[in-house]
Amino acid sequence: MNHFVPGATCGDFFCGSGALGLEALSRGAKHLTFVDNSRVVSQQMTANLATLSATNAEVIAQNAAAFLETATPRPLDIIFLDPPFRKGWLAQIIPLLEKGWLAERALVYIEMEKEVALPPLPNNWTLQKEKTAGQLVYRLFEVSNPLCETH
Repeated sequence: MNHFVPGATCGDFFCGSGALGLEALSRGAKHLTFVDNSRVVSQQMTANLATLSATNAEVIAQNAAAFLETATPRPLDIIFLDPPFRKGWLAQIIPLLEKGWLAERALVYIEMEKEVALPPLPNNWTLQKEKTAGQLVYRLFEVSNPLCETH
């Protein structure tokens, strides 16, 4: 995925520590939107970005689903999803991403518990990589969205 990051516009939803998004920024992402429902997490992310002098990122203290429903959609090249386990978030988030949040050839990285099945995915989502580590499964999907306007 490293060769996709430079110049990419990214979203890290359920960002937690922000490790995925911060790594993308360090590898040349153009802009990153961090979203997390926790005010403590959001404040820490804001402080971390200030420490790093990262001016190409924003932190949104909001539920990821509410953000995707209410914010003006902008196509993202890479989306990181690492929702809290056993809460059914992916079934709610994936359809929202299809409403203008996916760039023409977006990548969606999903980290989830391995014993839970993925919710139904749109036909334009293609699994590129999958890895299991302990109780986690990591999946990388490419989403073909030919009707998307490039940015």
